[in-house]
Amino acid sequence: MQPVVRSSSAYWDYWQPVVERALTANSTHEPEDVYHGIRRGWHFFFAEGVSFMVVDILNHPQVTTGQVWLAAGDLDELKAMAPKVEVWAKEQGCTRFEVAGRKGWEGALKDMGFRHHTTVLVKDITDG
Repeated sequence: MQPVVRSSSAYWDYWQPVVERALTANSTHEPEDVYHGIRRGWHFFFAEGVSFMVVDILNHPQVTTGQVWLAAGDLDELKAMAPKVEVWAKEQGCTRFEVAGRKGWEGALKDMGFRHHTTVLVKDITDG
């Protein structure tokens, strides 16, 4: 499976509302940020059927990780996509594949070999 890179605004017009709904639990990006990141090669967009994943490659000193940080659609489709995206991540030099998301993903993906790794606590520190 290869990431979908489309310059067609019609293609993005189809996925943009789906991405926007997925971002409601993630205050770090707007749909336009995701689109521009894909176009610039910072994010990698995979889609099948009614489902999508956005993957980043994270380079750490001891490991390179393919991280799914945004996904939505049909759970069975996403679970079928994951092994194909893992193969792609290995081809990019990744030695780890992870999903960063809400707690419910832990139970949904346990049968695929995913395990709890870390807990991230967030505190907004903006004024006002």
